[in-house]
Amino acid sequence: MIKFGIVGFGLAAKVFHLPIITRLQNTAVTAVYSSKPAEEIHQVLPEAAVFDSVDTFLSKADIDVVVVLTPNDLHADIATKALLANKHVIIDKPFVCHADEGEKLIALAKEQDKLLTVYHNRRWDGDFLTVKKVIEEGRLGQVTYFESRFDKYRPRVWGRWREQNRPGAGLVYDLGSHTIDQALYLFGKPQKVSAKVLEQRDGAEANDYFDIQLTYNNNGALVRLRGSSLARTTPFRFYVEGTTGSFIKQEKDVQEAQMATNLSFHDPKWGVDEPANHGQWLRMPPEGNIQNTEHDEPVVIATEQGAYQTFYVNFLQAAQGKSELAVSAEQALDVIKVIELAFASSESGKELDFE
Repeated sequence: MIKFGIVGFGLAAKVFHLPIITRLQNTAVTAVYSSKPAEEIHQVLPEAAVFDSVDTFLSKADIDVVVVLTPNDLHADIATKALLANKHVIIDKPFVCHADEGEKLIALAKEQDKLLTVYHNRRWDGDFLTVKKVIEEGRLGQVTYFESRFDKYRPRVWGRWREQNRPGAGLVYDLGSHTIDQALYLFGKPQKVSAKVLEQRDGAEANDYFDIQLTYNNNGALVRLRGSSLARTTPFRFYVEGTTGSFIKQEKDVQEAQMATNLSFHDPKWGVDEPANHGQWLRMPPEGNIQNTEHDEPVVIATEQGAYQTFYVNFLQAAQGKSELAVSAEQALDVIKVIELAFASSESGKELDFE
């Protein structure tokens, strides 16, 4: 059995991680380090030991893996201590606030011979899996334009840590890290990064809008990643153009909403999209003959089933030496490099080289 210790007991723990970890076979959450009252934690994890000191947690808790679910500016410090305590480490996205922190963690994990990975769970969004499949099947030909929009409508600033003036706060590190990871997973490292990062809401202390463009000179593709906190509605989640067609997926993945209702990933309904929300493939007429109307009707592409649990299933296999990590720390570090370039580009007004 692999024993997990949780650091932090907020939304990320209760909605995104524990509903999966606690339903896996041969695993247990045996310890929690949090400032929350032990009574609150025991309502969810009645058997877990609760610690109010991270040092005591790491030295006394019976755990194999530390899952870091704290505000982003605490990730590097806690992960460092966990690796030095000879624990495997999972960090909720984003990896760290600065690339140099990530480089040090990667070196330390190798030195300690421990697993280090980042919870980029949206690689297993149903909508993203569908886009990936459509591209890999060649339905769009050579991809020339890829746009990912992750908008929300939160016009008020509530003052939670993600909205405060502190390192790692703001929409870019939050939803932006998901869109960047997905883009890098599909297309690899870009040659150029340009961006506009803004604070648009009254009283905003952290960025609440981003428009990031990644340029791929090797194949001519342009990737645009956009997120807003003032989007009362949004035209799509993904839109892709290619030399032989286009694809649009309007509605986002269902798993986050399902987790809020405590639906198990063992349930057949888990990650299953409504038929009305499936994507559409718009085909190019043969030989570009626009007078040919045979291909005018969009082809409905059923949404792939979402599977957040795959991250943890893969991690367990890697911990047993049966597989490589699906999300490597090096991949997560590239996300942070793009984020840092996005801020630098927005400030300077220039397009910047990735490396």
